[in-house]
Amino acid sequence: DALRDLDDALSMVFLFAALPAVGQIKSQRVQNCARLSLEFRHFVMQKHALRKVFASIKGLYYQVEIFGETITWLDPYRFAQKPPGDVDYRVLLTFLEFYECLLSFVNFKLYSSLGLVYPPSTLSYESLGSNLGLLVPKDAAGSGGKFGGNGTQKGSKVKKSSESIGAKV
Repeated sequence: DALRDLDDALSMVFLFAALPAVGQIKSQRVQNCARLSLEFRHFVMQKHALRKVFASIKGLYYQVEIFGETITWLDPYRFAQKPPGDVDYRVLLTFLEFYECLLSFVNFKLYSSLGLVYPPSTLSYESLGSNLGLLVPKDAAGSGGKFGGNGTQKGSKVKKSSESIGAKV
């Protein structure tokens, strides 16, 4: 039954994962939505459940089939956007709170059905796909995950542009 009600929940969670954290939209909510959406995508990849994708002006519509239920949701494009001021975010945030709880529980059950551990550890986020290393918390030195503070991999030897081009002055 929970899978039948997942369309709106996924659309809302994916929407808030794409929004900037301004005003009533707190950064912790945005990060949690991003985490939940990435975990759901990971399940879809592991299960090979993706059936259709449609590109529209609003974003990408995905359709998956999980345990015989067809689920369709919208993943908006990640353009820089300013949330409109005439929207009552209190109502949306109330629904979002419920949807976050629902999706968290559904993700738990879906991961359990595949024999996967939920929630995935921060180390396993690196194996989930692109941009997931962003979820690894930063250490005291200010570098996160396997990447250093300057965006380069730790231990990698990166030449400065003047070294790679050569000083021809």
